[in-house]
Amino acid sequence: MEIDEPVGDHQSVANTVLLNTALAPSRQIPIAEMQGALDRVQPPVRSASHLVCLELRRPVDRCRLMQTVKVALQPYDSDINSFINSSGEVVISGQAMASSGSDDEIAAILAHELAHLMLGHNERSRTNTVIGFSIGTSNRASVAIAHQLHIGNLPVETAPNSHSGSLNRAYQSEREIEADRIAIYVLDRAGLAPVALRDVLVRYHRIEHQLLQGESTDSVGYLQTHPSNDRRIAHIVSALSDLDSGVPLELR
Repeated sequence: MEIDEPVGDHQSVANTVLLNTALAPSRQIPIAEMQGALDRVQPPVRSASHLVCLELRRPVDRCRLMQTVKVALQPYDSDINSFINSSGEVVISGQAMASSGSDDEIAAILAHELAHLMLGHNERSRTNTVIGFSIGTSNRASVAIAHQLHIGNLPVETAPNSHSGSLNRAYQSEREIEADRIAIYVLDRAGLAPVALRDVLVRYHRIEHQLLQGESTDSVGYLQTHPSNDRRIAHIVSALSDLDSGVPLELR
């Protein structure tokens, strides 16, 4: 899937979005209510992902996964985290659930992860256990992303001075933007708010900012593999504009 860089207007809007978007407060969902919240969003997101997958003419077995893949909740995980694990399952942490501002934001996280499956990103790096969002409360997520990215069976070092690591980070970053674009169209097809994905990214950006200002106990683990917030938001703004303009979703 080719990704065009967003035009200047979208890039300039991105910074405004990151600074000025009004977010609902984090709901701090109790552990006992997390599974119910996840169960509420699964049927519409799975159904819409399946339809979008078929429309994009993805392999039938991948489209079937939209309906059958296991979605595992880790309620006691204190990291803000969602990813595809090495078994091909979608994993969402309790802290990701608790920090959400709405069911639509949870749906956006799920739609993003299913988009990775739809595009076969987990097949291209089969042992990669970190495809998705991750902000940790310890350095576990950061270490996982920095040192456990694989291509085939060979680990790829992603230290800043590693040429191969830089290439792999760039490749992973493009995957995130691809998955974001599909997720926006999936949310629309599901009758949910496509802007919920934007809100998730804005929320994570603000956690990052609080950390850098020493105002948060969270640590950021997704910077190694995820595009810079302004660039990623710019792509989301572009995708939302395309959706509103009736531009069809295409794999190019």
